[in-house]
Amino acid sequence: MLKKGLAYFGLLAAAAMTVTAGLPYAASARTVGTCAPTKLKFVASDLFNSTADGGFVAVPEISLAFVQGGTAPGCVIVEFSGQAFASGPGSALISVDARLDGNDNDNYFPPQPQLAASDVMWGVRRSVTLVFAGVAPGPHTMKIYYRSANGGSVELNRPLMIVHHVP
Repeated sequence: MLKKGLAYFGLLAAAAMTVTAGLPYAASARTVGTCAPTKLKFVASDLFNSTADGGFVAVPEISLAFVQGGTAPGCVIVEFSGQAFASGPGSALISVDARLDGNDNDNYFPPQPQLAASDVMWGVRRSVTLVFAGVAPGPHTMKIYYRSANGGSVELNRPLMIVHHVP
């Protein structure tokens, strides 16, 4: 039984290496850090939002103003979720972009994540956690944007954003 299990594991590992080797991009370097944002604000909406736009559009009502405390730059952690839905085939990915103070520079980890919207019957809640490192003390605004990753119609309904920041 052990030989069968090891053979199966080896087969899975070889398949994973084959898939990874075929990707059109190189793996990024690992990023490790620590931070302690202990204050949080949140905003939620009951709105249903849809787009087929390939360019990023703001998620209505999902914007928060907050004051980053402290005397030195610290981190901000953003949790975002929404019910992802795709009305047709080929429209199964939603790209998400978080913008601090309106900056579209992907200065968070991981940059521009995608949410699966593959269920054509139900909106399934999907979530992502983003870390902004080195955010200066003072007033800031966080806003979430989304787009159809491949031009099909997608929905991002009942969104929720939680911003953890330094008090």
